[in-house]
Amino acid sequence: MNDSDPAPHSLDRARAAISLGRHHEALELAGVAVAENPSNPQAHVVLVGALSGLGRLRDALAAAQAGLGHAPDSGTLHAQHSLILHDLGRFRESVAAADEAIRLSPHSALAFYARGLALAGLKAMDRARTAHEEAVRLDPGDADYRRALGNTFLASHPRTAESHFRASLELDPTNALTLNNLGVALERQKRPLEAAAAFKAAILMDPTLEVAKQNVKSTVDGLLAVSGGSLFGVYFLFRFAGLAAKGTTFAAIPLVVALVLAIVWLVRRQDGKRQVEANRAALERLDPQIFEIYRRLEAETTWRGKS
Repeated sequence: MNDSDPAPHSLDRARAAISLGRHHEALELAGVAVAENPSNPQAHVVLVGALSGLGRLRDALAAAQAGLGHAPDSGTLHAQHSLILHDLGRFRESVAAADEAIRLSPHSALAFYARGLALAGLKAMDRARTAHEEAVRLDPGDADYRRALGNTFLASHPRTAESHFRASLELDPTNALTLNNLGVALERQKRPLEAAAAFKAAILMDPTLEVAKQNVKSTVDGLLAVSGGSLFGVYFLFRFAGLAAKGTTFAAIPLVVALVLAIVWLVRRQDGKRQVEANRAALERLDPQIFEIYRRLEAETTWRGKS
């Protein structure tokens, strides 16, 4: 290959386009690189990445298999093959592809990450955790690897999962999936106010994330049904602490939750609809953004029920 060969330049531009989320452009450039030098495994890696980024999983699978025909010793291509098989729900094949990736590239964090996802798909959580721990050890600066490790603790050790999700957010604070999973970990520790705030943050980062919408509605439903007017206690304590509404983030909420629990028993119980309405009003004052998200989700649910 001489200096005038366009393939290296196409590859560099394709990688840059992927990093910017411009997958259509990356796909075109990667196609040029593959056509210019079909034996270059990196060209196939970038092509597969572009197709995966566009959600064209079957095309990505075909591209990965074609790439492996040209470069069967590419650990990265085997890892990508594993990830695509995982996304297609073909978990046992995904494990096999990841194992081959690890055999070829024993120090590849991506290969161990792919193995962990595949094993988690098979519900083999202990083995998945071991694989994700190795991925994090090999590349501690990758937020996705941290989140995946946290996921393996979510059902059994939500506090440990929380610590991994927070570590992931330190690396990528705007990741909506991680924010949602943090909310799930908090909810499972019976910390619904913090959970609702994490779900809210996830929705603000990605308004299309349906799982976060479902989670915030479920959590707020539970908050509105609490007895003893506890949301009133939360609201007034936030006012007292100078943390109410406008300046509050989910990270500040743990500072007051313990005090809230101590004052809830002092508040007179309300019954039925009056209690829920009072709690709605308190929630609206406490966090107008959560309340507005919840109100819209209520309206959508009502509309679907009537359609």
